[in-house]
Amino acid sequence: MKLLRFFSIFSIILLFFTLLESLDRVSYASTTCPENDINCVLSSLDSSDYVKFTKSETEYGLTIEESELSVETYNENENSKPWFLGHQIPENAKYYVTGKLTLFRGFKATPENSIFKTLLEQYPDLRGKDLSSLVGDSFECIFNTKDDLKDFLTNGLSEKYVSDGKLITDLEKIENIKSDSWRPINHTIVKKPAIYLYPTADSTISVSIDPNGKITKTIPDYNGKWTVNVTKNGKIDKKYDYLFYEATLNEGFTPTEGWVVNYNDLSLFFDKFLPVLGLNKKETAQFKEYWLKELKRANYYLISPVSKEFIEKNLKLEVTPSPDTVIRVILYFSPINNPIDIKTPVLEKPTRNGFTLVEWGGILEDKIK
Repeated sequence: MKLLRFFSIFSIILLFFTLLESLDRVSYASTTCPENDINCVLSSLDSSDYVKFTKSETEYGLTIEESELSVETYNENENSKPWFLGHQIPENAKYYVTGKLTLFRGFKATPENSIFKTLLEQYPDLRGKDLSSLVGDSFECIFNTKDDLKDFLTNGLSEKYVSDGKLITDLEKIENIKSDSWRPINHTIVKKPAIYLYPTADSTISVSIDPNGKITKTIPDYNGKWTVNVTKNGKIDKKYDYLFYEATLNEGFTPTEGWVVNYNDLSLFFDKFLPVLGLNKKETAQFKEYWLKELKRANYYLISPVSKEFIEKNLKLEVTPSPDTVIRVILYFSPINNPIDIKTPVLEKPTRNGFTLVEWGGILEDKIK
């Protein structure tokens, strides 16, 4: 009886893992197409998650250039997106290509299958350059439509498409190719902007945000705008201290002034400078509660106040009724190994008069410099 029970349990476990394996095969089906068979790639994408493909250029019967490509389709109904060199994937992007180049010698006089076909037409001087640095280089490209993907597979790299990787970097060093024409947008993430509202009397207030990018999180729910009931003490809808959102911006911020702060001194720094920037005790405490946890250990942090011009351009705010005083404190944080010389900001503490709106948030550079 025990033996029978054992085999029953074993059979169930075996069936479970067989089912998992079957599901895995369905979820990650891959196809390998013949060399230079573009039609196979395009037709296989309808039924496969990955299509492997070799783009090869030959001359006099010898292979002179070869690119091993993997083409991936992103299905919006799935939970995960393909990795794209650490960048946020552009909206509406559907096809992703990763490739690795093998270059045996110079380019063919009239290229047919070269990954550089379009670039050679645009930059003919590439033919006379030292190409040794390109050997073994990898690259990634991103496409919104199958027609764009087909054009790439047929004609190779072009400034029309978002591309990145060592191959792209090395090409830019060899030839004067404008990097901003094909580099992916490095989106700026604005973390936890918190909007406090202090009307002079209990009021119904509407607030809308128009970022140069995309709103990614909100509390409470945001449907084009917030319409909330606020007491004169700042309590929103009887439960919130502030309106919360996060956003990704299409423009980066470059600091021209700031402070270099030892990691262990961050709390003291906030106590000293946040009130000067306009935050009261409660707002300062809530700022510290969030950012002291968010800022990972580093030797130092460069902290810079984001300019009013940048905020108004990239995080437009519309409030009805219009506040008498607006205080928006967005700080830029960048972890650094060693102190740097940078101009110290000159601050003037704002005065609160009438209906006052206060906002704080931050932009965090996630790589140590």
